Amino acid sequence: MLKPMKLHDWNDARLILATAKLGSFVKAATSLGLDQKTASRRIKLIEETIGRPIFHRRKTGAVATE
Repeated sequence: MLKPMKLHDWNDARLILATAKLGSFVKAATSLGLDQKTASRRIKLIEETIGRPIFHRRKTGAVATE
């Protein structure tokens, strides 16, 4: 059974949406005024919290999972 997703704040939702739209942690971080390492760390924490990946990480960027 999946755990209900609990975002830490609206900035997490903005980061997820920007990454999905732009297809890249770097582009999403830049658009939100964040450091890329911070963006990657926040996405990883969210994924650990819900117990599943949100994005497939590829050399060419990030693709949202189903």
